[in-house]
Amino acid sequence: MAVPVPARLLEILQGEDDASLLTEAAAWVASTAHPDLDVPACVTEVEAMLAPVREGLAEDAPTRERLLAVNALLFDHLGFAAPDGDYYDPRNSYLNDVLLRRCGIPITLSVLYLHAGRLAGLDMHGVSFPGHFLVRCEAPEGLIVLDP
Repeated sequence: MAVPVPARLLEILQGEDDASLLTEAAAWVASTAHPDLDVPACVTEVEAMLAPVREGLAEDAPTRERLLAVNALLFDHLGFAAPDGDYYDPRNSYLNDVLLRRCGIPITLSVLYLHAGRLAGLDMHGVSFPGHFLVRCEAPEGLIVLDP
C-alpha cells in the first residue's frame, strides 16, 4: 500500500538546498508512519532539546570545543545511541520514535547531530556512504568526518 507523501515534504525536497529544513523534513517522513504526528511540535521539541548545546560556548570557541559540546549533549546528557537490538526496527528511522526512545540508526542520529552542530555554530553537512551515513564538519583546521 502506497503512502501519500505530505505536500510540505515535497515542497522541502523540491526547494533550495536548505539544511535548516532537515529536521522538519525528517519529521514529515515520520508522519507517513504516524499520521497524527504534530510535525511543528516535533520540530519545536528538537529545538528545545538541543538548544542547551550553546550554553557555556564562547563566541570564539574552537571547533573541537563545539563538537565536544554536541557529543556531550546528544550522547551523554540526552542518552542517544545506536540500537543494541533490532537495527531494522522501523522506530529507529522515525524522528518522533527516536526522540522518545533515544535510539536511532545513523541517518536519524545524524539529523539530530547536524541540527545540534548548527546550533553550536558549526558548518556541518550530511555525507551519504554506501550502507551508512556520516557527518562532515567544515572547520578552519580542515575537514572533520564524524560518525554519530
